[in-house]
Amino acid sequence: MEGYPDCLLPQPHYRQIQFTNRQRNRFLAVFTELKESFDEEGRLKTSILPEPSERFHDFSTYLLGVFQSDDLEWQWLNPGVNFQYFAQQEWREGSSVSRPIIGRDVVRNSERGRFFWRLTDLNGVELRATDLDGDGKQLTFTGRVIHTPMNGNFWHCSVRWFLGELDSKQLPGKMFSRFMKSTARAFLRQNALRNEPTYQALDPEDYTITRVN
Repeated sequence: MEGYPDCLLPQPHYRQIQFTNRQRNRFLAVFTELKESFDEEGRLKTSILPEPSERFHDFSTYLLGVFQSDDLEWQWLNPGVNFQYFAQQEWREGSSVSRPIIGRDVVRNSERGRFFWRLTDLNGVELRATDLDGDGKQLTFTGRVIHTPMNGNFWHCSVRWFLGELDSKQLPGKMFSRFMKSTARAFLRQNALRNEPTYQALDPEDYTITRVN
């Protein structure tokens, strides 16, 4: 019987990956609940991304390299006895994790769709939105890709938005306005890739702790 891949689980000698915009051939993979995620014009369907009124400050993705696009088929069972541990709890660096059990914690779902983003298209991008609910001033905010490994998947990354150095995840809802969310949503949709890209293999030095003897 197929088991959950070891290569997806965090290891005690791993560390958080720091992204730079020199990494041109790094890509992020995203799963969708729709098998076909793109419309007839080749654009990501509007239903795939959250509406501006919904939770939008932290979008889950997976870094391609060790993680392969077919790994998007692994689905955590919710409700499940360990759903929060594997799918929602961030891994603590240096710690060991439990192994998920097929059929109890996780299953393969071949009906999921998928799409991709180039990491450097999102990381560091500056977007501008006009706040029509306030005084009409133009607001500038920045996209960042942050490596946020989970107990069940080391390669999990978050797309987040920042006002200066303030993470929108930590801001009151009104400060991250619906116009900013609409601008970010349109940008993400425009830059979504339908076909799996050719991506760069990861150097183990990027995610392992170097020990000095």
